Amino acid sequence: MEPWRRNQYAVLVAVFTSYMGFAFVQPFMPLYIRDLGVTDVGEAALYSGIAVGIAPLFSGFLAPFWGMLADRFGVKIMVQRAMLSFVIINILLGLVVAPWQLLLLRTGIGLFGGFGPMTASLVTIGVPQEQVGPAIGRLQATQILASAVGPFVGGILADTLGIRATFFFTAGFCLLAFVLMTVLYHEERADPAGRRARARMPMRVMLALPGFLPLIAILFCTQAVDRGFGPILPLYVAEIDPTVPVASTSGLILSAGALVSALAATQVGGMLSRRGARLLLPLSLLIGFAAAAPVFLVTAVWQLVLLRVVFGIASGTTATLAYAAATDVVPEESRATAFGFLGSGTSLANALGPFGAGAIASVALRTSFAASACLYGVALALGVMVFARRARPAPVSSA
Repeated sequence: MEPWRRNQYAVLVAVFTSYMGFAFVQPFMPLYIRDLGVTDVGEAALYSGIAVGIAPLFSGFLAPFWGMLADRFGVKIMVQRAMLSFVIINILLGLVVAPWQLLLLRTGIGLFGGFGPMTASLVTIGVPQEQVGPAIGRLQATQILASAVGPFVGGILADTLGIRATFFFTAGFCLLAFVLMTVLYHEERADPAGRRARARMPMRVMLALPGFLPLIAILFCTQAVDRGFGPILPLYVAEIDPTVPVASTSGLILSAGALVSALAATQVGGMLSRRGARLLLPLSLLIGFAAAAPVFLVTAVWQLVLLRVVFGIASGTTATLAYAAATDVVPEESRATAFGFLGSGTSLANALGPFGAGAIASVALRTSFAASACLYGVALALGVMVFARRARPAPVSSA
């Protein structure tokens, strides 16, 4: 087996293990907060929203910083650092006795994270350019599948062993991922002084690359729509058809979309070998817009299921295409920094998307879905801009 393929499999196994662990605890955060003594439902919901959102918020701000360190000192060691911090913090999360301690430790996860963008960089290091798209697609599919399996397994653990136990299991899975990365992933170790001396793209030059800032904005807009859908979905299902079992119906809709997303992520990589990422990205965004636009008009649950399945095609391919488009213009020695900026767009959307959707839904539920359609329309316009800019010759510097 070629070394880069072996390394890819090592990353995918480690990512599946760790992401499944992450998904163990997040859905049950409100229950854990109630166990910590917060009995008022509204107060528990507030604490839960802050606890869930604060980690990706800080991670979004710091992802470029961790990416720059990864380009300077090595991506593998930065991923190992993040995994070890997750082990320690999750053990402490299982021992907290007050909500403020929970919020403080969740902040720590955001401060010491940056895990997702760095694994995207790690899975593409040393890979032939025509294999970069398939590699990112497999990574995205692995993350989606792990996030889909995690809540189910975590729910069983929480019911049988208690919610605190899920944090310890998460720490164990992160430790296992650390060991897998340490043993199985073989990084070409350059001399530290030589690594630091390598020419890297300055940040201002990277941000000025044709289409790079729009790619960050595209990830923010599309991820905000995707993340904002789940928290208000049960309310919408109940409004459309009060006779259906709301919880199971909502779960079915989300699971169907996740499965389609995972399948689409695995397939789009092969298409990249025949069509460029900057051509496929607007097509993916067009599919997402076509699925998001009519959601606020649906009158039956089956229509919502159908639209979510179609939307799953876009949500499973957009991130892969955006990262692949970035690799067309960013050299490998600066890739972790570039992926850090792209990860910032995703992490900030993970934090702000549910909050924004909930705030708009508190005024009018269907208005929230109409706003999501508008946001996806902005992403589509940016996708067309990325393709158009790529089609024009790059200006020649006079320097």
